This record gives sequence, structure tokens and C-alpha cells, in this order.
Amino acid sequence: MAKTFGFENMNYIKKLPELFIESLQEVITKDINVDTIDLLKYYSDEFIKNIKYKNVTLFANLSIIDKTVPIPNMISNTKFRNAMKKYLEQAHELVKEKKKKR
Repeated sequence: MAKTFGFENMNYIKKLPELFIESLQEVITKDINVDTIDLLKYYSDEFIKNIKYKNVTLFANLSIIDKTVPIPNMISNTKFRNAMKKYLEQAHELVKEKKKKR
């Protein structure tokens, strides 16, 4: 989902996924002192109440391939999207540093 947040440099995600995930966890923990992101920090009741929906094709078999399901567009929240992009960029830089030390 990194590209969804506007992060383009997929090199380390593709080539060193375990190290990237470890680094991403480190930058998140360093920033917010916990290892998970609390979505309530980004999504107020007002935002949820007014969220736009996006029709997405979801199917389990080909007989329902043309059916769509409306899902909330959670990525439309700029504050959340920017925070996730920042974490991805910081993780990228951390992977770069760790690679130099190897």
C-alpha cells in the first residue's frame, strides 16, 4: 500500500522487505512510543460521518466479477496519508543507514 500514501521509492520494500518492515516499526515506535498506529488520532467522528465511499470490485468467483461494493475511502484523509508517507520515508532512510553498517 506504500504507493497509496504517495511513497514512490519501492526499492527497499521489494528487495529487503523484512528489513524495511523492521525499520518502519522502529520509526513508528520512536515517534509515538507504541508499535501500532491509533487510527482515532486521524479519524474524528466528523470525518467518519462525512467520509466519501468508493465503489470497489470484490469477487470470490467469476460469476460476480461485475459487482461492486461501496467502501469508505480512508486514504482521503490527508493528515493520515501524510503521516504514513512520512513513516515510509523515514523507514527508507533507516534501511539505507543499516545497509551501510552491514
